[in-house]
Amino acid sequence: MNPGAPTILERAAYPSVEAIPEPVDLAIIALPVESVVDEIEKCGRKKVPFAVVLSSGFSEEGRPDLQTKLASAAKKAGVRVIGPNTTGILNAHNGLIATFEKMTTVRPGNVSFVSQTGMFGGFLLAQNLSSEAFGINKVAGVGNKIDLTEADMLEFLEDDKSTDLTVMYLEAVNIRPLRKLAKRVSSKKPILVLRADKTRLGREAMKIHTGSNFGDRQEFDSLCKSSGIIRASSFGELLDFVRAFALLPLPKSNKTAIISNTGGGLVSAADNCQDNGLVLAQLSEATISKIKSISPAWHMVTNPVDVAAAGIQGGNDGAFDTAIQAVLEDDNVDLMMVVIGAAYQEEVPMRIRLLNEQTPHRKPLAIVTMGNQNYLSKLKEAALSRQIPLYDDVVRCVKALGSLYRYKQWQQDNSRVKPHR
Repeated sequence: MNPGAPTILERAAYPSVEAIPEPVDLAIIALPVESVVDEIEKCGRKKVPFAVVLSSGFSEEGRPDLQTKLASAAKKAGVRVIGPNTTGILNAHNGLIATFEKMTTVRPGNVSFVSQTGMFGGFLLAQNLSSEAFGINKVAGVGNKIDLTEADMLEFLEDDKSTDLTVMYLEAVNIRPLRKLAKRVSSKKPILVLRADKTRLGREAMKIHTGSNFGDRQEFDSLCKSSGIIRASSFGELLDFVRAFALLPLPKSNKTAIISNTGGGLVSAADNCQDNGLVLAQLSEATISKIKSISPAWHMVTNPVDVAAAGIQGGNDGAFDTAIQAVLEDDNVDLMMVVIGAAYQEEVPMRIRLLNEQTPHRKPLAIVTMGNQNYLSKLKEAALSRQIPLYDDVVRCVKALGSLYRYKQWQQDNSRVKPHR
């Protein structure tokens, strides 16, 4: 729609929404803030059911009166609104891109995002397209939330068959509609949340960003605990968790095996297991025997599994392959973490069996690469193409695997609770 041009990019343009001859399903409003209310009223007369208001300049800029006026006009017009002050919405499966971010293709996947920031609509999508193994399903930027909220989006995604994981960045939260909803959704599929609410400075920045009020932090903490919501403490940690949940099955238990060719990686991983709810699995005699068969006689095989000695005897490729396959087949192990260190190109195990999809033992497996990242690039490419979650830090990997187990544990505990009659 453009009042001054009959065509834009060889497509017909109309002076107003009311002049469009066909029915309109969605209006995307990117106008100066003073014109938005008038346009919503026109959408109402055209019977447009939904509008995405990209325009900013409302309560986040100290104009709550204008935001209230917009909300009132939308309600009177019968138009459901996402925004204002939003990056918009996206559906990678049907090609809908109702956002001001420039993008042509998005890798479809099973992860949907609900956010009060453009981080998900812009930077995260760019990162996903360039370096992440998981794909995007839907993205909804709720912005200032004068109408549709994170609860509405979560309710929609609850029964969305193409969404297996919902990820949310929240500032202000209306907890009441989330109470029963979040618990119900979590019983079907995981919810990951990052909320900006830790300090006074963060809360002040939040008011500037979306004009949001903080709300009760303890009440939100209680909601997450009772509803099985997995919380992250930073954007980086949130993405770490997304990799694990999007690409891996849930573990049967917290019994974890660690395989590494670096002693420091073993120690650091084992040291952080307990703080993240994980325990070191007791390897079976069959597993120990298989790893001993490729190790020097003096080498003691235990969990964590140090394959450095075996690598000296038989080469890194064979050591990693044998150890990983043996542990994958061990019924005592339900979570796996492989730490691969490389200082020189010839140390990179190019034939490593990274994929548990190639075995009948489908259990969570994540990889940490340490050392010269240039030499490890081919290994990282292999992990990416085979959708194995990859980390560059042992502690971050342990936390991600621990979050998988915490959610599994909540599901099990919640299924044992009898509903009130």
